[in-house]
Amino acid sequence: MHFQRIWRLIHQNKWITVNYNVASSIFTEIHNNYSKYVVKGKQLQAYTKLQFSYEAMKSKLEAILDPIIASIPQQVELKLPKLSKVEDNKGLKLPKLKKV
Repeated sequence: MHFQRIWRLIHQNKWITVNYNVASSIFTEIHNNYSKYVVKGKQLQAYTKLQFSYEAMKSKLEAILDPIIASIPQQVELKLPKLSKVEDNKGLKLPKLKKV
């Protein structure tokens, strides 16, 4: 698409524009009840540190990958039976062929 057409489509949509009345009321709410939002922010910080730490992500990744890795074919050692040598052909009799 041409750049001007894209720009026109973006400006026609409402999702790109901020509703200033709603934003203003939210900022006023945060300013008036700042201590409540500080506590919520600290709780979110603790939750984020627990859920998205390296160890937490590592354990979740292992839980996802372990079943997949277990189903990958692995090399198996081939065990053949030991054969004993046959001595002479004493027990084996071959039929005699007739000349044609």
